[in-house]
Amino acid sequence: MNSSISHFSWVGLAVAGFVAIEATISWWAPRPEHQRSNFLEYAFAKTESVQRAFVMEKVSRFDDARPDIIQVGDSSGLHAVQSPIVESYLGGRSFLNLSVASNLGYPGYYALARRIMERSGSVKVLVLYFTPGGGAPREALLNAKDIMGPDLQREFASPFNRLFHVPSLGLRKEVTDSVFYLNGRLNQTDRPLVSNPGYLMLRDIIGPSGGWARETDIPDDHINGLFQMVRRNSPPLAGYSDDELAQYYGTVAGVAGVPSMFDWKKLSRRTYIEVVLDQYLALAREHGARLVVATNPMPQAFQREVFQKTFDTRGVARELAAYAARHADVSILNIDYWPDDQFSVFSHVGTPYAVASSKRVGEHLAGLIGQLPPVAAPVQPFRNAGPVSLDMAASPTVYGFSDSEKVGSRVIRRIRPGRFEALAFARSDSEKPQELRIATANAADDPVLKTLGVAIYGVKATRLPDITEGDRHWVRFALPESETRRYNGWLEILLSTRGAATWQGDALHADATGPTLMIERIEIGPPAAPLQN
Repeated sequence: MNSSISHFSWVGLAVAGFVAIEATISWWAPRPEHQRSNFLEYAFAKTESVQRAFVMEKVSRFDDARPDIIQVGDSSGLHAVQSPIVESYLGGRSFLNLSVASNLGYPGYYALARRIMERSGSVKVLVLYFTPGGGAPREALLNAKDIMGPDLQREFASPFNRLFHVPSLGLRKEVTDSVFYLNGRLNQTDRPLVSNPGYLMLRDIIGPSGGWARETDIPDDHINGLFQMVRRNSPPLAGYSDDELAQYYGTVAGVAGVPSMFDWKKLSRRTYIEVVLDQYLALAREHGARLVVATNPMPQAFQREVFQKTFDTRGVARELAAYAARHADVSILNIDYWPDDQFSVFSHVGTPYAVASSKRVGEHLAGLIGQLPPVAAPVQPFRNAGPVSLDMAASPTVYGFSDSEKVGSRVIRRIRPGRFEALAFARSDSEKPQELRIATANAADDPVLKTLGVAIYGVKATRLPDITEGDRHWVRFALPESETRRYNGWLEILLSTRGAATWQGDALHADATGPTLMIERIEIGPPAAPLQN
C-alpha cells in the first residue's frame, strides 16, 4: 500500500508541477489563444507555406472581431472583395473577408467560419465565396490529402483539442528560434512567416482592407489576355490554340458535369454542392445567421462549349438556383461572365477590377438588409495614428509598378514599361481633408511631373504647388473629399503620367512615359501634417 501511495504522490507532484509551470507562463508571458496551437510548423530552415501564413495572419488579426458579416472561401474571394467597399452598402454593418485559398478545402473554410462565429456571437450573414472554374464543391476539395481543412478543424475549431492549447504552446516560436537559430544569431527573430510578395502585401494591408489583398499571379501586372498569358508563362503550351488550352486546363483542374456522390445517410445520390451547402446552412442556422453563396465572376471564355465539357458552369448555376429555391434562408449571387481581359488568371479578377467586383457583392448583400437584425455595433470610422506611408523600398500594395531598384541612395519604383497608369491602395482618415504627396527622384523640372495626375475612383485630385525639402522633391495633390469619405477612407489611387482619371485598360503603349516617373514614397495625411523623413 505504501508503494501505491508513493506512486500516486509522484503523479500528483508531476501534475502540480505542470500546472505551476503553465500558470507561471500564463502570468508572466501570456500569448493570444490563436498562438497557443500547432498550426504553424516552425520547422528548421524552412519557411511556412504561403497559405498557412495567410490563415494565421487572418486569424491573428480578426480573432477577436465582432463582424456582422463574414466571407470564407478560396483565393478568388481573397483577391476580389474589398471589405470597405462592401460595407458602404450595409447600413453601418461590418464585413470581414476571411477567404484564403482553395487548398484549405471546404472543411478549412468551414473551420474558419465556425471559429469566428463562435468567438464573436455577432455574425448575421455567412458568405461562402468560390470560383466556379474548378473551385465549386467536389471530392478533391473535401477529401484530398493535401488540403489543410483537417489542420484548421483540429487547431481552430475543435473544442476538445483546445483543451491542450496550454500557455506554453504560445512560446513555440521563441523556443524554436532559441534552439534552431541560437536566439537570432543564425536567423532574424522578427522575420516574416514567409518571404512571399503576396503574403507581405496581405500583412501590410489586411487591417485597412478588411482582409483583401491584391493578386500577384502575373509578375509584371500585365494581363494581355488569358490565353496569351498561359502561353507566355508556360513555354510547353506556347503552340496550343485557345481551344486546346481550354481542353488542357480542363484535364488538370476540371471535372465533367456537376460532381455528385452517393450519400449513405440519405441513401441517395446527391451533388457535392448540395452536401457542402447543407453543412454551411446548418452552421449559419446554429448561429441565427443567413447563408449567402457567392460565385466569382467568370471569363467569357468559359461560355465556350469546349470549356463546358469540363467546367459545367451552367450546371453549377442551375444547382445553386435550385438549392436556394428549396431554402428560404439561402440567397445566391450566381455566375456573371465578364470580359476575358478583366481577369489575371481564369479564376481571379484582375486587380484593376476588384472595386467593381466588391460593388457586385455589396449590391447583392444590400438586398438582404431588410431581413437582418438591427445594427448592433456600427462600423467605426477608420483612423490612422499618423500619415499613411507607402515606402517603395518595402512591399506596398501597388499595381503596375516595376520592382524596386536603387537610384543613387534612394530606393524607387517606376511605372512599368509600356504603361501610363498604375494603382496604389491605402486607407486614410475619412473625417478630415487629405493631401497626397509623392516623393520623386525626378528633377523638379522633369516634364513627366508636369503631366502627372492623381485620381480617386475616377475623380481627379487637385494639383497643389510642389515643394522641395533638402534633396527630396514632393509633388502634392488635394484629394477629393467626396471620394475619401465614400468608403470610410479606403482609397484606390490612380497615378497617370498622361493625366487620366480612370484605368485605361491593359494595353501597353510603345510611347508610354510612365517608366520615367520614379517614386520613392507616397504619403497621405492632413494638409498640415509634417512629412515623414
